[in-house]
Amino acid sequence: MIRIECTEINQILRKNILDCIYDLLKFVEKTNIRSKSRELNTSIEKLRDNLSQTADNEETLNQLETLLENFKNETVPSIYAEYRDFIEWIFFYFDQDLYKIFPDKQTDSLSSIENTIRTTFSNVNLIPNDMESFEKNLTLSREKFEEALNKSRVQYSKFLEQLKIDVDTIKEKAPNEIADEQNLLDNLKKLNDKVLDGYNDLKILTRKEDLLGSYSTEDDRHDQCLKDIQPLMNYVSFYVEFKSATAFDFIEVRTIEFSILTALIEKSFEVYENSVPKVL
Repeated sequence: MIRIECTEINQILRKNILDCIYDLLKFVEKTNIRSKSRELNTSIEKLRDNLSQTADNEETLNQLETLLENFKNETVPSIYAEYRDFIEWIFFYFDQDLYKIFPDKQTDSLSSIENTIRTTFSNVNLIPNDMESFEKNLTLSREKFEEALNKSRVQYSKFLEQLKIDVDTIKEKAPNEIADEQNLLDNLKKLNDKVLDGYNDLKILTRKEDLLGSYSTEDDRHDQCLKDIQPLMNYVSFYVEFKSATAFDFIEVRTIEFSILTALIEKSFEVYENSVPKVL
């Protein structure tokens, strides 16, 4: 029988195994606790920054409401999932205290980890209140914008009523005011600009309705006003130009400058095309 003394080998093996265990635990502390804590805190800080935003207009409100849904469905659940994983690693790490992972000498190692846990826990607990406040602010903003939208609808309706009256009035009076053609043309141009400005107001109104998920304003009176005013304006404009080109008595067509004559002919075709009802 041969007896082999293995005490030294066993000591070396035990030491290497313990070193390996300590290395693994240090890795867990560094990666799964401290690094994960920093990542969580960074994600929460970014989330809270976004939750501090306010809606200054309907466009921003629409974007923030979309962002809120994304936070509810993706961002916050992801943070909570990462936090649960973080807690599991904390429990795992503390369960290994039989290996004396905390040094006997007085250091700040333990208190540092405890501070990491407390900070992360505190930050995670801020999320529900911040989410609730953010959603409440968006609701208040939506109510404010919807109230303003209803007022804009009323204003637009009143604008259309007056516009229709103005167009009908100028159509009725135009034949009697043709003698003062330049003044009539100026009034028609002003009214035409008012119609076009109304289209811009309608575009803004319908955009707000779309952003707020409301029904779209539709009213054919605006189109009808444009159809009524533009042929009349084209006719009076042509009348003014023709009168100016033939200002002299007994003028012959051949004496009119060719470019002016061509422009008048083209204008007359345009007036005819816009004024004569089409037969289908």
